[in-house]
Amino acid sequence: MVHPIGLEPTTFCSEDRRSNPTELRVLTVYIITLFCYNEKMKVSVTVKAGSSQNKVVEADDGIIVYTSKRAHDGEANTAVIKMLAEYYHVSKSRVAIVSGEKSKHKIVEIR
Repeated sequence: MVHPIGLEPTTFCSEDRRSNPTELRVLTVYIITLFCYNEKMKVSVTVKAGSSQNKVVEADDGIIVYTSKRAHDGEANTAVIKMLAEYYHVSKSRVAIVSGEKSKHKIVEIR
C-alpha cells in the first residue's frame, strides 16, 4: 500500500515476549527524507535573551529562541546562530541573521 502522499511504508517485525512469546508486533514506519540543494529557508525568530534556559521552541508565528546570553556585543546573536544550527542539523556557517541584528525580532536564513 502506498501512503496518500506517495511514501512507501517500511515494516519492521519484532517479538513481543511480554504478552505471548510467539506473537510478532508489526510496526509500519513512513520514512520521510527531505533533501534541499541550494535552497534557502527564512525563519522568523524571536529571541529571549538573558533567559534561565537555552532552548528552541516552535511557535505559531515562527521560532522562539531562549538563551542565557545577554544582548551585549553580539553574544545573544552568536548563541542564536549556534542553537539554530544545532536545531536544524546544519553547520553554523549555513545560518545567517538577515535582518534584526539589534532587535529581538529577527529574520534568519538557513542554507
